[in-house]
Amino acid sequence: MLDEALGERATSVLAAAGYEREAELIFARETAGRALPEPAAQRVGLAELRAAVFRQQRDWGLDEDLARQLTERRAARLRGAERVLFLAARTPDGEIAAWADLYLDRSAGLAQLEDLVTAAPHRRRGHGDTVLATGLALAAAAGIPQLFLVADATDWPREWYSSRGFTELGRSSSFLNR
Repeated sequence: MLDEALGERATSVLAAAGYEREAELIFARETAGRALPEPAAQRVGLAELRAAVFRQQRDWGLDEDLARQLTERRAARLRGAERVLFLAARTPDGEIAAWADLYLDRSAGLAQLEDLVTAAPHRRRGHGDTVLATGLALAAAAGIPQLFLVADATDWPREWYSSRGFTELGRSSSFLNR
């Protein structure tokens, strides 16, 4: 639900039916004047990204079958916008360290960064910043004035995005049957 008040009102009814509410924050940042960082994240194909994504799914504790299904399902994301790019930042030896999906829809004037992940062994080395800065620059180059993303309302990335100039625009609610 994109309406925060409606999400609040629905919570007790859906909780009684066995659903749990998860709140997400919607963030945005202007893209004007953004240039590609040096080094920039690069566009990669699904085949190249597959091993890193699968490894991370397993590191998060998913069993092998579910991790494989979620990894393979990424191909459906290519239908998410006019142009979908898989971006990856690499270590000096070429290993994929961080990645995200960038959705660009010039006709709608929308750019979204989705599923920004830095693999556990490569955290706190700037790889996530590289992917984020590349996404902003590519949105600017496409003529899209703002890039938006969503973050869990209770998890640390909300603070990370805020510290990188993103502003909270609103909240949405999802209800999951646990």
